[in-house]
Amino acid sequence: MGARGRSALLRSAVARLRILSTAQRIAVVVAAVFYIVAGSLHFIKPELYIRIMPPYIPWHAAMVPVSGAFEILGGLGLL
Repeated sequence: MGARGRSALLRSAVARLRILSTAQRIAVVVAAVFYIVAGSLHFIKPELYIRIMPPYIPWHAAMVPVSGAFEILGGLGLL
């Protein structure tokens, strides 16, 4: 993707944000903060997440930080 394509993509994302109401923008930020905090807790208190991990998912100890990292990325993606 060239510079022109990236520029158009960014303008498109900004345009989508402008159509949100103030309440919707606040809700998006609150959701982003929630996801970032929850993702961080995967690293701070992994035992909480290991306990609720379904048995069919292998490598519980490794999957908790992986899922936490993706949760943080999802929260950042909302911003």
